[in-house]
Amino acid sequence: MNGSSSSREDAGVQRFSHLYDQATTSPTTRRLYLNRLTLFLAWCAARGVGALPAHPEVLRQYLIGLADEQKALSTIDVSVAAITMAHRALGHDPPMSDALRITLRSLRRTLGPLRPPSTSISLGMVRQLVASCEKDPHGIRDRALILVTFFACLRRADVVGLNREGAQREERGYRLTFAREAPYRTETPTLVVHAEPSLCPVRALDDWLGLPAIWVRGIDRAPTFGPVFVGLHRGRRQRFHVGDRLAPNDLDRIVKRRAVAAGLNPAGLSATSLRPGFSAEAACDEASSSA
Repeated sequence: MNGSSSSREDAGVQRFSHLYDQATTSPTTRRLYLNRLTLFLAWCAARGVGALPAHPEVLRQYLIGLADEQKALSTIDVSVAAITMAHRALGHDPPMSDALRITLRSLRRTLGPLRPPSTSISLGMVRQLVASCEKDPHGIRDRALILVTFFACLRRADVVGLNREGAQREERGYRLTFAREAPYRTETPTLVVHAEPSLCPVRALDDWLGLPAIWVRGIDRAPTFGPVFVGLHRGRRQRFHVGDRLAPNDLDRIVKRRAVAAGLNPAGLSATSLRPGFSAEAACDEASSSA
């Protein structure tokens, strides 16, 4: 790869990064996209082929290589999205051809079914998940995250997009509002006090939002603004540091980690499992009360 081509691709990465800084995405998502783009540039450089712009056949071979390395379909999709956005940031048409379209369809058809089916999480399983949460900041956060998601029947995008100013404390609990109201939502989600203290989403969210600054450095800087659910990094002397807004995949990892700690099989469990689990449990309760 010659110097001028390399400088153009460096400029593409910079423009891509700037474009994503202006987008309404989490820092974790931005890092993921930049990482996939950087790997693609390195792959092209090792073979002496142009990356920005890239020939459709170059991208096709790259994606086939990812599949050969047994990368997940989600990784392939993110790679395509990152490379496409980088091309547009430089003013190029994204690489596409009939052969590339066929390859993409084939990969999605063959890799898609490999995803484990989603398993619903019942109220009994929620009891086990929250029982595995320790009394430290990680446990307090995870307990609130699980109970809020379950009892408000939230999608992953709702959970990670929830801001502190959108969690309005009222006498009976919390009224949740979101920066971007989704068309599927017909009413404002609310959290009310649960009779069982260990399962109460209101108490759990109170505990998390009211976490003393002596435990977590950074929480006292802007207590009423910013994301509700953030990453936590253990520092010295048992202090924790506030990280970035959690991404949807972070929620899935938290649910799986809590499942393992609770002695449950994590296969097929994710944050999405909390929504159908709530619906199934509510249906059972309704049937029992009417019997």
